[in-house]
Amino acid sequence: MERIIRELRGESCIAMEEVIPPRQEIQSSRSFGRPVTHITELGEAISLYIVKATNKLRRQDSVAAALRVYIRTNPFQTHLPQYQAARTIMLNQPSQDTRVLLHAGKIALAQMYREGFAYAKAGVHLL
Repeated sequence: MERIIRELRGESCIAMEEVIPPRQEIQSSRSFGRPVTHITELGEAISLYIVKATNKLRRQDSVAAALRVYIRTNPFQTHLPQYQAARTIMLNQPSQDTRVLLHAGKIALAQMYREGFAYAKAGVHLL
């Protein structure tokens, strides 16, 4: 009650955060406008998401220790074969280098891509 009275009198009793703490995870993902079936198209999308996420990472002057990539089909298209997968690649050294993260993304996609599916969404998380 005392703190409320002091606040009403104009005395600040709760410190405001002056610096926003850096995010622990940065995500970039999108649903595709049409189904994607080729690994080349999927790789291009994931590369774009990595570039966007890495730019956010550098803006907050951080580094990533790992990259998580995921792909999935449309769960609402139940008449089509369903598949979803995610891979996390730990980096040898934390980095904000786009080239390092793009290489890790390519490895992750190669490990989880399966032919014969119409992918609806992909995304990346920098950890």
